Amino acid sequence: KILKLAWSWRFINERILATQSPNSVYSLFKFEHFVSENTDLRLNTLRNIISFLHQHEITNVQHIDVSMKLNKSNADSISNWQEWPVNTLNKVNEICGDLMRRFDYEACDQ
Repeated sequence: KILKLAWSWRFINERILATQSPNSVYSLFKFEHFVSENTDLRLNTLRNIISFLHQHEITNVQHIDVSMKLNKSNADSISNWQEWPVNTLNKVNEICGDLMRRFDYEACDQ
């Protein structure tokens, strides 16, 4: 299950990167920061989003109903990566490690 998710994550994020023009500048907003229990992190993320919208003169933002989960997940279905066997960590790192580092995520390095 973990490796299937790793391949899906890689595929989706490679497609996102493929849509960029070669010299484009973009901002990375992590959803997990926006919903973090850390108030400072949440507020800084919101400030960055508002600043981005203002800087790029984006005035029309589609309303998104965040109360309805489109991709429901069970938070307990997969343990924290720190608890995975070493061979699973190594495989996930082989699949996703480069992209994880590019998006400023902690890779599954041992």
